[in-house]
Amino acid sequence: MSGEDQSHGKLAFTGALGALAVALGALGAHALKAQAEAGLLTQSQLGGFETGVRYHLIHVIVMLVISISPLQSRKPFRLAFRFFVWGIALFSGSLYLICTRGLT
Repeated sequence: MSGEDQSHGKLAFTGALGALAVALGALGAHALKAQAEAGLLTQSQLGGFETGVRYHLIHVIVMLVISISPLQSRKPFRLAFRFFVWGIALFSGSLYLICTRGLT
């Protein structure tokens, strides 16, 4: 795969993760807030979910910067991109699951 193809792939992947973060943020702001008001979710759980969304979005911004960097094909930048993907999955993902486990 050429460098330009990799760049477009990274941008598309980052865009999809960004869209997911926005969708989860909307879910937290509307549906989960209603669940908290109904007593099915604590304010702490809602706050934890919001923290997951915040860090998810921060990771996406850094991934976007890496994706448009002329240095993105260098090994440290490729590794950083992967680590940010894992950060979203492990940190934000675990918060999403922990904070909503009582609803499923």
